[in-house]
Amino acid sequence: TASMGVGNPYPASNYVCDGTRLAVRLMGESASVSVDGAAAVDLPAVGKSGTTFSNGRHTLVIEQGRMSWALGRAAPVACSGG
Repeated sequence: TASMGVGNPYPASNYVCDGTRLAVRLMGESASVSVDGAAAVDLPAVGKSGTTFSNGRHTLVIEQGRMSWALGRAAPVACSGG
C-alpha cells in the first residue's frame, strides 16, 4: 500500500478509463479523484442519487457498480478496475 494513504479513512480504488489512470476516493458528499498520478481534485456530488460527481470539468459516474469518467463535454468512457 502507498504510504500516502496512511491514516486516510477513505482508501483509494484504482481504475483505468480508456488509458487514463484514476485513483478514486468516495467520501459520500464528494469524490476525490487523482488523474494519472496528479494532485487529487474534489468532485462534489450532483443531485441526490449519489452516483454522479462533477466539478463542471471532470465528471465521475457510478451506476450499478460500474464507473465512467468524462472530461468537459466529452462522452463518458467506461472504467475497469476498482
